[in-house]
Amino acid sequence: NATFVCIFSENRPEWIMTMDASYLYGFVTVTLYDTFTTDHLEFSITNCKSEYIVVSKKNFARLMTVSDDVLKQFKLIAYFDDVNEIPTEQKERLARLQIQLFSFEQLQKEGENQDYQYPDIDPEQLLYICYSSGTTGFPKGVMISHRSFITNLIGISSEGSPKTFTRHLCYLPLCHVFERMCTSCTLLSGGKIGTFSGEVKLLTEDLQALQPTCMIVVPRVVHRIYDAIIGHVNKSGFVT
Repeated sequence: NATFVCIFSENRPEWIMTMDASYLYGFVTVTLYDTFTTDHLEFSITNCKSEYIVVSKKNFARLMTVSDDVLKQFKLIAYFDDVNEIPTEQKERLARLQIQLFSFEQLQKEGENQDYQYPDIDPEQLLYICYSSGTTGFPKGVMISHRSFITNLIGISSEGSPKTFTRHLCYLPLCHVFERMCTSCTLLSGGKIGTFSGEVKLLTEDLQALQPTCMIVVPRVVHRIYDAIIGHVNKSGFVT
C-alpha cells in the first residue's frame, strides 16, 4: 500500500526535500493550500486518508483548528521548525490523541544511519495528489502518476538549454503543478533553487539577490510587473 504524506507549508527548502524524497521512495505527497479554510482542510485530510503530515510553524496553528476526529487520523506530525516553540496545551492534545511529534531535523538524524533501498516504481504508480484551491466548492484531488510527471518534466526541460534552469526562484506555490514542475526541472539540470522571502511585495529584492536565469510567471505577476514598469515610465516625463 502507498504511504500518503500531507505537506502543509509555505515554500521553503524542507518542502522541496520532502518532495524529492517522495520521488525516490514512492511516497504519495498530498499538497494542502495555505488558504484552505478549516472545512476545506478537514475535507482534504479525510479524503486522502493520509497518516503523516509535514507542517511549518506558520500553518501549525491552522492545523490545530481541525477536530480531534480528523486530527487523530495522523500517526505522526513532522514539524519544520523548533518543536519547543509549540504551546504545551497543543503538545498535550497530540499526546492525548497518540500522535507522534518530531522536528524535521530529528527525522533527518534518524535516517542518517539507515540503509534504505529504493523501491521499484511502476510508471503508473501514483506520485502525488494535487488539490484544487477550493474556490468553487470543496477541493478536488487530481491524481498525478510517475509517468505523467516524468513526461512533463522531460517535455519542459527539452524546451530550453541545460543553462535555462541554472538558478530558479521558487516563489509560486509549490502546491501548484507549475511551480513543482519548474523546481523539479532545476533539480534535474543540477541548478540552484532559491525560495522567496514569502512576501510578494519583496519579490523584486528576491530577484535581485538570486538573479534567476529564467522567470516563471502567471498573469497576475505579469500584470504587476507591467504596472510597475508603466508607472515608472509615466513618472519619468514625456521624453522617456
